[in-house]
Amino acid sequence: MERELDVRPWLNRICDLLTDAEGEAVGVDAPAKASTPSGLGASCSRPAGDNRASVNITASTRYEDVTELLLNNDHETQYMAEATTSGQPAVVVSEERDPEERCTVGVMLADDQSLVVDLRAGEGDRGDVCDRALKAADLAVGKVAEG
Repeated sequence: MERELDVRPWLNRICDLLTDAEGEAVGVDAPAKASTPSGLGASCSRPAGDNRASVNITASTRYEDVTELLLNNDHETQYMAEATTSGQPAVVVSEERDPEERCTVGVMLADDQSLVVDLRAGEGDRGDVCDRALKAADLAVGKVAEG
């Protein structure tokens, strides 16, 4: 990891990591809803309604490799790629061999911190779902890097 980033200052304002305008730029126009932060992290969802695109951002403050975190779920991973967002190592996964409906990006921020962006396409959505998830992750990680 090139540098360690601290997401903890963002836990009480997790939804600020992706503003309404930035959400719209990645195809999500749903309002943000934050979870109550805990000792393990926080999340912000922009839930889909009426078959629209949605995104969920989760900041985790626990010792767990982001690749293992993403692969140890209830879904069979069909697609996996390595990436970099704002200089941080990331992994991109999907249940689909050629992701069209859902893509998840996990970013390691520090040994004990990560950020996960899960983007689901809406009905009739034609944009590359993984490119959009990476863009959302890059915007969020960029803000964490700035402090």
